Amino acid sequence: MEEKNLTLVITIISCLATIAAAIIYYYTLREIKKQRQSSYRPELFIETTSFFIKVKKVNNKIQDLIWSNLEQKEDSISNDTFNLQCHNLGLGAAKNIKIKF
Repeated sequence: MEEKNLTLVITIISCLATIAAAIIYYYTLREIKKQRQSSYRPELFIETTSFFIKVKKVNNKIQDLIWSNLEQKEDSISNDTFNLQCHNLGLGAAKNIKIKF
């Protein structure tokens, strides 16, 4: 009688361990699926950049905005361009990017 009880206990423990392993496996597969789907989304990274804006006024109205990555003196005019470094870290293509300041 003791052998049957011991065999039954071992069988029940084995069944419970199998069910627990199946549940853990299911949640692991779900997380892998989420991670795979999120890796195909675009993820934009914009580098930290300092920039300066100089306003040119005529008759108290704004005529020009001068963007520069260098600080300008009061009377100097710069023809420098302003570059914003943007990198896509994700595997998906980034489309229709809009930048607002």
